Amino acid sequence: SDTLPEDSLRIPTLDQYFDTCMRWGVVPFIEVKVDGTEEMIIRELRRRSMESFAVMSSAKFENLVETRRISKDIFVHHIFSSKERIPDLFDLGYSGMSFKLKSPDECPEGLVAEVHEAGVRVCLRAADTPEVLRQMIGMGLDYQPSNKIFGLDLSGEPV
Repeated sequence: SDTLPEDSLRIPTLDQYFDTCMRWGVVPFIEVKVDGTEEMIIRELRRRSMESFAVMSSAKFENLVETRRISKDIFVHHIFSSKERIPDLFDLGYSGMSFKLKSPDECPEGLVAEVHEAGVRVCLRAADTPEVLRQMIGMGLDYQPSNKIFGLDLSGEPV
């Protein structure tokens, strides 16, 4: 069932989130919203040996610059990015971007190829249904973030 018991519906601590990611084999996708928290987050990832497979994301490019200064190993992701940021993300290295599109259907023809040609990875908003996941895979997106902690397979059943 997609329904969780009400007593489990609470915001987890960062420790609980990392523990859940480790338990389920899920990539930690951490959005930095508060300036100056990057070092603490990376320290906690390092403590768990999760730094090299986690994603640090932010809508503020400056947070990604700070993340990269602290760690060359963590993948950085620019949320609601623009084509103008492609060279900046390339310069950061080991990076990706998403655009402010509500669905894969809104993605302009050639955008994914343009980002790839520049050496940057690209994704779109969450693939929370099997249909959207299939569409994103078909578009050649590099990663498919999801709000479904248990993941999705292409049959639509939780995995």
